[in-house]
Amino acid sequence: MTLSISTRTIEPDVTVLELSGRMTLSRESNQVEPMVAALLAKGVRKIIFDVAGVNYVDSSGMGQIAFSASKIVQSGGRCQVAGATGLVLDVFRITRIDSVVPFADTVEEAAAALKAA
Repeated sequence: MTLSISTRTIEPDVTVLELSGRMTLSRESNQVEPMVAALLAKGVRKIIFDVAGVNYVDSSGMGQIAFSASKIVQSGGRCQVAGATGLVLDVFRITRIDSVVPFADTVEEAAAALKAA
């Protein structure tokens, strides 16, 4: 299953990028960065990467999250990754991406953390 990406707004100023499928070196995975850039251009500064539907991630997928997170922070924004479980969470922890990008168990927890800061 290739990567599917959709966006939704859950708070007036919080946008969720819902990712599902496989985050690998693919045309679909390479759409994460441009989608984040478009959101930043629209003034969105709080973004949640909802990876609950991601069943596999490789180094390219992790790079998309890490690079996008750095762009968000450089623009004065904040982000969180939500919903990572199983092998996907293990990969993020092993590579220590979770020490660079904050993680939350659910989108609701991530939104509360972004709102509180």
